[in-house]
Amino acid sequence: MKKQHQPPQWADRFFSWYCQNELAESILGDLHEWFDDQVERKGLFRARLLYWLNVLKFINRFTLKRKNSNPYTPLNTTPMIKNYILVAMRGLKKTKVFASINIIGLALGLASCFLIFSFVKKELTFDQFHSKAENIYRVTNRFERPNRTNLWARTPPALAPAIRANFTGIERTTRLRYTDDVLYTVNDQSFYQGNGFYADSLFLEMFDFPLVAGNRHTALDEPGNIVLTEKMAKKFFGNQDPLGQLIILENETPLKVTGILEPIPFDSHITFDLLISFPTYVVPEGYLADLNSWGWAGFWTYVELEKNTSPIALQAPIAELYKANYQNSSEVKIEVFLQPLKDLYLGSSNYSNIGESIRVGNRTTILGLSVVVFLILLVASCNFMNLSTAMSLRRGKEIGIRKVLGAVKSRVSKQFLIESVLISLISLGLALVILILFGPYFNQLFALELEYSNLELMKSLPFFIVGTVLIGLIAGIYPSFVLAAFSPILALKGGHISFKSGAWLRKGLIVFQFVIAVGLIISTVIVTAQIEYIQNKSLGFDKENLVKLRIGTEEGHYEALRNRLLANSRVIGLTKHSHAFNGSASSGPAWLNGQSRNDAHQLSYYQTEYDFLDVSGVKLLAGRFFSTDFSTDEESSLVLNQSAVNELGLSDPIGQKVNFHNRERIVIGVVEDFHFGSLHTPIGPMGIVMPFVNLEQILIKVEGNDLRQTMLSLESDWHEVAGDLPFEAGFVEDSIRALYEKEEKIAKLISTSSTLAVALACLGLYALVAFSIQNRLKEIGIRKTLGAPLNHLVLLLAKKYIMLIAIANLIAWPITYLLAAGWLEDFAYRISIEPILFIASGFALFVLAMATIGYQLVKASLISPMKYLRSE
Repeated sequence: MKKQHQPPQWADRFFSWYCQNELAESILGDLHEWFDDQVERKGLFRARLLYWLNVLKFINRFTLKRKNSNPYTPLNTTPMIKNYILVAMRGLKKTKVFASINIIGLALGLASCFLIFSFVKKELTFDQFHSKAENIYRVTNRFERPNRTNLWARTPPALAPAIRANFTGIERTTRLRYTDDVLYTVNDQSFYQGNGFYADSLFLEMFDFPLVAGNRHTALDEPGNIVLTEKMAKKFFGNQDPLGQLIILENETPLKVTGILEPIPFDSHITFDLLISFPTYVVPEGYLADLNSWGWAGFWTYVELEKNTSPIALQAPIAELYKANYQNSSEVKIEVFLQPLKDLYLGSSNYSNIGESIRVGNRTTILGLSVVVFLILLVASCNFMNLSTAMSLRRGKEIGIRKVLGAVKSRVSKQFLIESVLISLISLGLALVILILFGPYFNQLFALELEYSNLELMKSLPFFIVGTVLIGLIAGIYPSFVLAAFSPILALKGGHISFKSGAWLRKGLIVFQFVIAVGLIISTVIVTAQIEYIQNKSLGFDKENLVKLRIGTEEGHYEALRNRLLANSRVIGLTKHSHAFNGSASSGPAWLNGQSRNDAHQLSYYQTEYDFLDVSGVKLLAGRFFSTDFSTDEESSLVLNQSAVNELGLSDPIGQKVNFHNRERIVIGVVEDFHFGSLHTPIGPMGIVMPFVNLEQILIKVEGNDLRQTMLSLESDWHEVAGDLPFEAGFVEDSIRALYEKEEKIAKLISTSSTLAVALACLGLYALVAFSIQNRLKEIGIRKTLGAPLNHLVLLLAKKYIMLIAIANLIAWPITYLLAAGWLEDFAYRISIEPILFIASGFALFVLAMATIGYQLVKASLISPMKYLRSE
């Protein structure tokens, strides 16, 4: 058998690399036949050499591969792209109204998306500006007793030094204690100022709060040191250099300014205006605890771990140390958690005793807003895609002419994609203009504290460019691949492609848009109703016309002020009070006489005086309240709320002995439950006692007429007694409203988003109906000629959209119900979700949609049929 020789493989590979695909197979076949003949005639070696020479000879301009194998595509595509852009701009000029709707709709969607995206981004990046954020943890704890479990963010003062002394792998520890509203005196001026902390010396070394003056390593080392923010330095010292200046605390303690801080960043979970060195702190007189206490949970403890130290491994040993020092038996289960710094803001909603100067976010809220911004973008994108598709359907004649002149499918597809991306980028440019012009206004309206600097825009711009291009590409997919394949003969015959083409896609997008619109409308109604409910719900006390006034600690000051205010005709009554119904309260263990501390229940408590019930309007259910007729009330009497009676298991509470705040007390009265916290949590067990420390706040019940003049009258009385001391007073109702500030902000955002989504959906519906009517004008003319009445024509044109809106409602209702019910779970007291909310919202959207398209439907039905039937 004759041996078959093969030509050089490398020669074949080289030939296939440079030769056009459609020529390669034929030429290679001829070369192989020629090679076999040369082997017989001249031998294998010479045949292979000649084969290489022939492969090289075939290199010419006809066999070389082009950059694009399509013969209709030029090698230089830049002029073609310019042509596509020019054609796109001409198309926009021809359809100004619809193009404007398309561009403005997407621009509004992108602008609102950027607005909420910026807010969500801020919420998700709290505390990340600290360089050691990965290694910083807050120590929290959970106490589990047989009758109650407490999850506390604050810890005892002895914990931080004990952790530092007993464990390795700890880089630093620090403690914080809030300062309350205290009196600061600079030269001859006095200021009441809260929002401050007593901080351990390592606080500024652990956290990177920017120090513009002073040494962060020594600023809090010595007793009597104080660090101010620039705002406080300006308030206290004006334009003077504050460093080294003296401030007198409560007319007793001199404080030396050792540092000045830049404004505390908005994305810090800790907010403060000043820091005082921790050794300056003195436990108030009357407290049954000291700084070595393990039972006084009034301090925040932070630890910075070494890089290789596991926080999980430290939790159990710290809990054992805690329990060994805590004055309780083994029946109390104590757990300690090291909560990562980056998780504090969004991961603390389940903790109690957080404190007023600690910011706490809500993951559910962030998730909800993220969904809202995504939905708005979807509505705007669907709108854009729908209109882009509809507008392209009217370009049938153009497509036909291009294809007749030699344009291939790929070139037509590319043209549609480039045009779609171009329009979407124009929308992005308009969105940036909207942000620059109106961003600060939205910032102020929603109190978002966002940055709209050029740098901030530039940081987020790449993400929005990518997203916008993606929207443009998706919107251009249908016309680019479906319409580009349309028959040129049919396209030229009709001038435009049937509007039924891709109807399923447009219907699906319309339904999707209105599902979002209905859902947002219902969500807005529910959120608004819940906010109104918590603002108007009876709280168990009279919050109206109730003023809280900071009075200081000077001896004899209160009695003189009390007498002066009671002589004021605008004052109904007043009393000293430790807290003002604004969510804060002290707490302590309480157990029945004859039981042990193991059976203790944690009770919140207020300290107040004899007139508390008359001033606050809290109702007495049984027994009596404190009275000057009973000398023992100040030391040993206790009033409970109904929840505390139930918690302690008292069937006949009056006269029962209760160990509370390390003292045996007798229950003398029971008051009706009142909300001393927010409506997010149920009313807890509450005890009321006479003051055992010097209280610095009074509650004043005033007349309801002309509150502005009443406040001026109170201020006049204040200065008559207190001289130049600052008058700091406010309405309790305002502080209660502040508890729901975040919910009000969310309600604003959702209602605005809902309005925008509905507007975009209706805008898109308006344009699509206009396109649909233009494509059915001849049909309408024929029907009118055959005698169709006006109402039948309107119904004919509208019934499709009525059906689509009905389907959208049926889809949106169950989804919205589940989401709204989940959001309302955050409130212990909440509205019920009634079916009428869904029906009314759906009907409102239906009416709005019909109003949007009704004019067009009636106008089309009234057109003379002769105008459109002449050509037939």
